[in-house]
Amino acid sequence: MYFPEFDQDRIETIERARKTGVSFFVQVGASLNDSRQAVELANQYDDMVASAGIHPHCAENADVDADIAELKKLALDNKKVKAIGECGLDFGKSGEIEDNEKKAQIALFEAQIVLAQELNLPLIIHCRNAHRETAQKIQDASSKLQAVIIHCFTGNWDDAKRYLELGCYISFSGIATFKKKADRIREAAVKTPLDRLLIETDAPYLAPEPHRGKRNEPAFVRYIIQLIADLRGISFEELEKATDQNARNIFKIKKSL
Repeated sequence: MYFPEFDQDRIETIERARKTGVSFFVQVGASLNDSRQAVELANQYDDMVASAGIHPHCAENADVDADIAELKKLALDNKKVKAIGECGLDFGKSGEIEDNEKKAQIALFEAQIVLAQELNLPLIIHCRNAHRETAQKIQDASSKLQAVIIHCFTGNWDDAKRYLELGCYISFSGIATFKKKADRIREAAVKTPLDRLLIETDAPYLAPEPHRGKRNEPAFVRYIIQLIADLRGISFEELEKATDQNARNIFKIKKSL
């Protein structure tokens, strides 16, 4: 919600979400500057928390030691920081990137895994066409992570199963509502145990049907909940309650912030 796409109607957009039943927001950081803005916005509202992280797209220009030190300070100085991330691996549309970029992404990802362990915070992971490598990094973690969220899941059921075996939560976005190329994601959304399932918007991106192609916003989360509830043959209310509780457990959020 700190992105410029919301500069003209941020307050109204937040209110629309609340009116549809959104009870708390997680402002996710994807760079040092983004993380600072996420925290700044979260500090303005009682029903918001934040994460602090650096996206793999920033890896080649990152100074890992210095950037991780900044993330650590931001997390320690702000009680609203409830997770590390969005971090992870992004190997592009083809699944192949240059070796130097891959090494940079891996180094930055590993450092944020260690930071999440050190601070005992959940880890929010971005993964694009790198599920095998991402799962291996989670498995290789030297000590157990407090919780791991596979953000905006785009893999297949085999990928989801491996993450689940590692104790991860699987989070589904508006992509699940798309009419084309969503079958494998929908299969995973049906088969993922209810106590490991999360729903997200990834606003302002990936607006679900019937708003595909437009700016996404938190109020649209209801379309994703409804679709996955229908696919699973359960009520909207049952899925909403389960995923809300999962998120509250992960981020340690009580019913009243």
